[in-house]
Amino acid sequence: MSVSQINRVFIARLAGTAVFDPNGDPVGKVRDAVATLRSNNQPPRILGLVVEVPLRRRVFVPITRVTSIESGAVVITGLVNMRRFESRAGELLVLGELLDRSINLNESGESVVVEDMGMEQTRTGDWFINRVHIMKKGSGLRRKGATSTVQWEEVTGFALPEHNQGVTNLLSTISNLRAADLAAVIQDLAPKRRVEVARALDDERLADVLQEMDEAERVALLAELEGERAADVLGEMDPDDAADLLREVGEEKAQVLIDLMEPEDAEDVLRLMTYEDYSAGGMMTTEPIVMSADYSVADALASVRAREVSPALASQVFVCRQPLETPTGRYIGMVHYQRLLREPPATLLGSIVDTNTQGVNPDASLHAVSSYLASYNLLSLPVIDANDRLLGAVTVDDVLDHLLPDNWRHDHRDSAATMARNHGLDTPRETRRSLRANYDPEAFGRLSEKFARFLGTARFLVYMTVFVLSWVIWNALAPQSARFDEYPFIFLTLILSLQASYAAPLILLAQNRQADRDRITLNEDRAQNSRSIADTEYLTRELASLRIALGDVATRDYLRNELGDMAKEIVEELRKSESNPE
Repeated sequence: MSVSQINRVFIARLAGTAVFDPNGDPVGKVRDAVATLRSNNQPPRILGLVVEVPLRRRVFVPITRVTSIESGAVVITGLVNMRRFESRAGELLVLGELLDRSINLNESGESVVVEDMGMEQTRTGDWFINRVHIMKKGSGLRRKGATSTVQWEEVTGFALPEHNQGVTNLLSTISNLRAADLAAVIQDLAPKRRVEVARALDDERLADVLQEMDEAERVALLAELEGERAADVLGEMDPDDAADLLREVGEEKAQVLIDLMEPEDAEDVLRLMTYEDYSAGGMMTTEPIVMSADYSVADALASVRAREVSPALASQVFVCRQPLETPTGRYIGMVHYQRLLREPPATLLGSIVDTNTQGVNPDASLHAVSSYLASYNLLSLPVIDANDRLLGAVTVDDVLDHLLPDNWRHDHRDSAATMARNHGLDTPRETRRSLRANYDPEAFGRLSEKFARFLGTARFLVYMTVFVLSWVIWNALAPQSARFDEYPFIFLTLILSLQASYAAPLILLAQNRQADRDRITLNEDRAQNSRSIADTEYLTRELASLRIALGDVATRDYLRNELGDMAKEIVEELRKSESNPE
């Protein structure tokens, strides 16, 4: 096996590396390594690599099939078994199960944390983990201690079960993954590690991951979370996904979680749970973009640009009467995103609303909803009740989620984004540590502006004058024993110099912040002027087209002249006929 001058490979660095066949065609990406522990604290043997191939399927590639490992590429030979990888008894995922473990140094007995693990190839061609990159616990004000790389024989504790294993290094390895890819990674972990990773994620991130997981796995994971945390995560999920998940956990558990949720979130979820799962009401979301007819195109585009709005919901703006919260007032119609881009910003939605799309009722079947979307090329479809009120919207991704088979998330997984690597494979990956103090630049900037403004007020001059005079009078007239800064008042001079030395950069910082605000205001004014010019040009073109159109319209003077000429011709004909009777 050619290792291209890399005789040691750290596995956390290897994660995300592209895998190629001998012809140079891409196969997938490395996601983990499989190892097995040996007796007498001998270095673990690497059995193979977990490779993620297209359609997000994770397969096992024996280490004997690996012919070359380079920085940025792993080359394999032979056929790849496309059966989904499942860990067997005695096998361990290096990144998923061994990172962040607390182990002990043999020499001192000190407890350390595993940050990375390095594997080396022997003369026989076998790969063993013989290097462990560790981090000692911090002391004093330092939260993180020193790091070092030690031999496998210098540490113990990998064979012992650990109940509260950390996830810092594992999360740093998978932090760049999208929610669907992160869900695939979590599903491949052992149940204990799966729960530990879920508890370390924030509510919004965990909600996105749960929405991408299989039903059985996400129900089991939700059951491991504490009641308050589970309710918070459900509140961050889309109402339709939260309703689907609560249907799966059982009525008793669902009622407990609903009671712990925020009233507004719980109301939407309860309303969705009253519909059948495969009906329009069961698939819809209660949070589409809803506006009244007197809103402008600019208001609609501002709502569409919101980060939390999904692309499917951003494709249409629904126009209704007040109230605008679902269930709304009478549904009027919708405005497509493309139409919004063609109209001037000041145009009212009522003048461009599409009233032909009437939507479906909440009891419509999955077939009816999918047929409607396909027939009219829509990304979302309004759900209307018998009183013409908008209840929500069914998006195309919700329809696909119900149309695909139950195990589609296993069978359809595309490759994840490439993870960033700043060093070679032969150096361990370390968590970043910074000695810089953490502070809020915005708060410090506001403080500097307040200080600069205060220096320019009469109050500051009065305070400073009173302070200096009091200092001088006290040290000049007070008893000798009570004086602390006699003439020439060196201590007072030092204080004033220190105050001046701090005042100058603070005033400069305030000026820079004001200059930045002025620059932003100037850019906004320029953008506003550009929009005004564009609107003016649009009106000019419209007026020109109207003038051209009016040029071909018969005017009153034109009709008078034509009618006068016709009258003259008739009179002439009559005179000729009278003068020349038959």
